[in-house]
Amino acid sequence: MQHTTRRDILLATGAAALGALPGAAVAAMGPNDKFDLLLRNCNALDPGQRLSGKRDIGMRFGVIEAIEPSIPPERAQRVMDAGGKLVTPGLIDLHAQT
Repeated sequence: MQHTTRRDILLATGAAALGALPGAAVAAMGPNDKFDLLLRNCNALDPGQRLSGKRDIGMRFGVIEAIEPSIPPERAQRVMDAGGKLVTPGLIDLHAQT
């Protein structure tokens, strides 16, 4: 099994965000639509939503579309195993503000 680092996760999420075309219409996901990126086995922590625990995170067009206990890998074009790594919103925002 390949070891996934935080750098791999950041590069993949950045690539997914860049993959979104500016001005493109973003519609709700249909039953046959796939996530661009699926992060599996994350240790998700979001105090604002009172969320803490193991979750899968599905992203499409650089936006988080789903945070669920389990998302089948067949629903994504690219799958990364976060292997219990901490995923939390806002850390980049806090350090990048001027």
